[in-house]
Amino acid sequence: MNKYVKYLMWLAQVLVCIAAVIAYVKYVKTSDAVYSALLATCMTALVAMCAKERWDKLSEWVVCISDREHALAQSVSSLAAEQLDCKERVDKLAKTLNGDE
Repeated sequence: MNKYVKYLMWLAQVLVCIAAVIAYVKYVKTSDAVYSALLATCMTALVAMCAKERWDKLSEWVVCISDREHALAQSVSSLAAEQLDCKERVDKLAKTLNGDE
């Protein structure tokens, strides 16, 4: 994510927080259900923004982990092939020393 997008997301969260505080204060003063609904909407939007940030971080971690897992699988595969090659050479050398070939 671009750094400017991160700053804009942060600014949006601040604005939603300010709107929630204003809605709460107006609700306390007037006991009007409209301000209660506005407060609930602001809180829902804030929770959604925070959840999206967490989701993006988790997605980045999943990509990083899968890349490392893929690299590990490749190295294990190459080690297994190298081990098999070494075993074949040792067996061939043992046969040559024993005079089987």
